[in-house]
Amino acid sequence: MLVAVIARESSGRECASNGGVYLGLMQIWRAHVSSPARLFIAEFNLRVGLRLWHRGGWRDWVQTAY
Repeated sequence: MLVAVIARESSGRECASNGGVYLGLMQIWRAHVSSPARLFIAEFNLRVGLRLWHRGGWRDWVQTAY
């Protein structure tokens, strides 16, 4: 599921951006972190994604996860 989300959200591009609001591999909403620029670092983006997943499963990616 993680690979599918990354493929659909960013096509695997570490520096992907959707208008500057959703950033990085998993297209994390910039409001979820205090330093949005760090979302362009793959490891950081995945760690934030894991934290979000622990809080709500794939809910944040419901439109792309299935």
